[in-house]
Amino acid sequence: WLWDFAIEDMPGVDEMIVETLQCVSVADRLHRFSEAGIAPVGLIPGERLRCEVCGFQGRGHGPMRAHFAEQHGEDAEIWA
Repeated sequence: WLWDFAIEDMPGVDEMIVETLQCVSVADRLHRFSEAGIAPVGLIPGERLRCEVCGFQGRGHGPMRAHFAEQHGEDAEIWA
């Protein structure tokens, strides 16, 4: 059944890939880029986060998302 799905139903697989993996909106691109570029730092996971692009550190995901939106918006466009 997997062969039938993956090989014989290629247009369906292509459509699924486009819908699932493509970053279609600016917000989606920024979200995926920030998730890929944030690393936990410190003893308590998730308390302090570091930007893998520039080294900025902050507490919590909210400030880090704001940092990515302000500092790395163009980088997210190129990355996508």
